[in-house]
Amino acid sequence: MKRHFNSSLPRLGFALLLWLPLSSALAAATALAGQTITIDAGTPGSVCGNGAGPNGASPCDGDTNGNTVIINGPGVGGGVLGALSQTKDSSAANNSVTINGGQATYVYGGQAEHIRGNATVTGNRVTISNNSSAYTVWGGESYGSTSSVAADNSVFISDSTVSGGVYGAYASTSATGNSVSISGGTVKPVYGGYGYTAEGNSVNISGGTVTSVTGGYSTYGSAGNSVS
Repeated sequence: MKRHFNSSLPRLGFALLLWLPLSSALAAATALAGQTITIDAGTPGSVCGNGAGPNGASPCDGDTNGNTVIINGPGVGGGVLGALSQTKDSSAANNSVTINGGQATYVYGGQAEHIRGNATVTGNRVTISNNSSAYTVWGGESYGSTSSVAADNSVFISDSTVSGGVYGAYASTSATGNSVSISGGTVKPVYGGYGYTAEGNSVNISGGTVTSVTGGYSTYGSAGNSVS
């Protein structure tokens, strides 16, 4: 397992870390934005881009923006999340998950939820390729009792299998501008966006076997969704 951190950190931050005890230094590094976790040999549990434990294990309480998870080889025994946010007014943005020749039960580019607040997921991305497999895949997922927004999240699938559903994004309130692109494999069902309202979501299929395709699904009203 390789773990990399954002090299744009101020030099002073690295100097200070050198003076900390090893355990404190690892805890401080985990909380930094832009964490990258790469797993080449598989792991039995779930993986979270903002996870504080080894191999991105829980608790998922680090920064929820700009994390990257890359799974090569056998995959993981549970799920994979680019980032998980469960604070009030939670947000997960610009995280990514890549699964290259591996497997996972569920995959989220970014997930934000809170039963008493707002939730937003934006700009998250999932890429699944090279004979990988998963049961369900979300580019982004948000649930908030006050409001939730999922915008500009995306899923890309090539030569892989997803049997339980692919969602560009799901939101309990508004799903806007999310997308799914499939160039090969076996996938079902597929939603560009899914929410109380769904606008400007899309699904593009250039290859593979795809069953049940919806550009945007809405329980209230939808507009400008497309399938091509």
